[in-house]
Amino acid sequence: MDGYNDSQKHAVVTHEFGHSLKLAYGPEIAVMDTCPACYNPNMSYNLQSWDINSYHNVWGY
Repeated sequence: MDGYNDSQKHAVVTHEFGHSLKLAYGPEIAVMDTCPACYNPNMSYNLQSWDINSYHNVWGY
């Protein structure tokens, strides 16, 4: 992750942790976006409803 800023590093680590929870790739604004370190002005580096729903689909409530 050389050359990544702190926000990009946070996004990548959060994204990879999502994979450890068996979450699939998601839409652009989700933590599980296919390129979490890519610049996306609409992306929040916090969990989005898609990420939360994906977690519940895998693990239940």
